[in-house]
Amino acid sequence: MPKKGTDRLLVNGTIAVRVWRGEEKAELTQIGDTIHLTPGAASSFSEDLPRALSTGRVRRLCYFVDLLDRESRSTGLSDYVATIAGGPPPVVEGLRAERAAKGVLLRWTPPPADEESEQTAVRIRRVVLFDTATDEKQWLATHSSFEHNLFVEDGTQSAHALDNDVQDGYMYEYQAQYVAQLPVSNAVVLELRGPFSAPACIHIKQVVLSDSAAKSVPLSDCP
Repeated sequence: MPKKGTDRLLVNGTIAVRVWRGEEKAELTQIGDTIHLTPGAASSFSEDLPRALSTGRVRRLCYFVDLLDRESRSTGLSDYVATIAGGPPPVVEGLRAERAAKGVLLRWTPPPADEESEQTAVRIRRVVLFDTATDEKQWLATHSSFEHNLFVEDGTQSAHALDNDVQDGYMYEYQAQYVAQLPVSNAVVLELRGPFSAPACIHIKQVVLSDSAAKSVPLSDCP
């Protein structure tokens, strides 16, 4: 909060602050009551979105604040902060993993055609599972983490991805989620993530595969 008012005099007492939100600047709604804050102090605001804003299509939602002077007149709206309104994407269905010539081939069931526009990307989280402490130690000798993420920009269209960074002798657990992306400026893209799918696991065994075809290896159940 500022220490001085628009008249450049130190503020005595508290500063009256109002919080506004809306999808359009011309149609803003004040959120809650006016807040009274100490001059010079850091402050924050949070809220649980009402159902009307936490369901439906994904769209931009903007927040503003304004301060009131001694006569309770607004000193003007601040710059906005953008976030996402709308319902999260659905769960990814039918995730499965197959051994392929160049790694692990992941497939899933595409969403209904009317839902594709809002969740074009798919994030895949991969976790390495270990049978013994020795296997874990060997992995950490060449890797910094047990977890790795793959990102498929057109995940609802292609409905598959290839993980080509796998090693024989390890078990890999995969989960996928749709990600709704909303550009709000040239440099900022907001994300609304759906729930993770049921896991798919595969144990990479030392098998010889031809370069011309993907060969399925029976999946192990996730521990």
